[in-house]
Amino acid sequence: MVAWVTFAREAFRVTKGSLATHRSSAGVTRGFCSDCGSSLTHERVDLPSEIDVTTASLDDAEQAPPADRAWDEERVASTNQLHGLPRFRRSHGSGEGSAPGVRKRRRK
Repeated sequence: MVAWVTFAREAFRVTKGSLATHRSSAGVTRGFCSDCGSSLTHERVDLPSEIDVTTASLDDAEQAPPADRAWDEERVASTNQLHGLPRFRRSHGSGEGSAPGVRKRRRK
C-alpha cells in the first residue's frame, strides 16, 4: 500500500537530488530517488497534466491527508483489518515507550 497525492504536472518539481525514471508498464513511468531508490512518482501517458507523488516523500505529509481510496478493487483482503492491529511508535523491537493508542510490544 502507498498513499499518493496528485499534482498538476507543471506545478511539480524536484527540489533536492534527482529523479531516476523507469517505464514500468505500457503508458506508465515511475520515478525513484537516484540515490536511495525510494519510490517517488507515478505518471500516466493518458493523464499528461498530472503526476502522482508518494505522500510520505513530501516535506510535510500532513498537508496531503487521504481523500479517497483509489484502486480499491485491487487491495489485499487482509488490509481490511488494519485499524484493529496493534500500533507501535517505531519498530516492534525499538524499546520505545508507548503513546496514547500505541502499544508497546510484549517481550516473549
